Amino acid sequence: GVKQSERAFRLGLGGLRYSLQKDYYKAFRRGGQSDEAIEGMINFFNRATGRGTLGSWNKEGPVLNQIFYAVRLVASRPQAVAHLFHKSNAVRMLAARDLLGYAGLVAGGLYVAKLAGADIETDPRNANWGKLRVGDTRIDLTAGFGPIIRFATRVSTEAAGGKGMKTDIGDFRDIEIKDALTQFLETKLAPAVGIAVDVAKGEAFGGRKLRADWYTVRTEALNRATPLFVQTMVETIRESGWPSAPLALGEMVGLGTMTYKASNEAIFDMIGDDIQGGFIDPDDYPELK
Repeated sequence: GVKQSERAFRLGLGGLRYSLQKDYYKAFRRGGQSDEAIEGMINFFNRATGRGTLGSWNKEGPVLNQIFYAVRLVASRPQAVAHLFHKSNAVRMLAARDLLGYAGLVAGGLYVAKLAGADIETDPRNANWGKLRVGDTRIDLTAGFGPIIRFATRVSTEAAGGKGMKTDIGDFRDIEIKDALTQFLETKLAPAVGIAVDVAKGEAFGGRKLRADWYTVRTEALNRATPLFVQTMVETIRESGWPSAPLALGEMVGLGTMTYKASNEAIFDMIGDDIQGGFIDPDDYPELK
């Protein structure tokens, strides 16, 4: 079941983390590194593998997890990057090698995919940045760094007087810093809180409209309580058909996978259906041609 899978994953990740820390502990000791450097090395591997710290809020972690999804993982991303500025040169070199190496691997993979004809977004102000897009399926290769980089890019661009948001159709728009922060936080909400926020707004992710009634709440609760892998598989098959089902397997190895139509594409499809159904005469709307 889900609990058994979670336990196996945590044991496997814990074993990998311990093995890395043990090997580097020996290397740091042989190199005469200080206790502070060794502690920094251990902390870096914890943060890089998603084990963040909440500082004085560590004891409140279980409560925060009822509000936000994987709060320690979210915290670990900027904390891992912070090791690039550690006092110890050995820790800085370790962090730079690992983080830049991973960034290069992702960039290289996306570049090769682009050469092969995949749809790759290169502007971090767009929601599809850092993702491999095949049809309507997006595979996030950034290991949780993508949303943080996108948020920082949008805010810094707006602060510098530019337009902080790039839409799916390629337009650039202003986005207020509070709106960018709100969007970022909403993507990190736990399922129960996320349902309440979405129903209150009357809109879910991607612009899907929601009604404030018991049927909507029950349906959304059922959908969001379903394991992510199952959700992704169902969404992928529903939107892109059975041939695209293997794309959902990325969820099993930690790759974020989502399948949905961009808002502009969904509108074009609706207009096309109305034209085919005879509800719209394209001759009456020259701009549709």
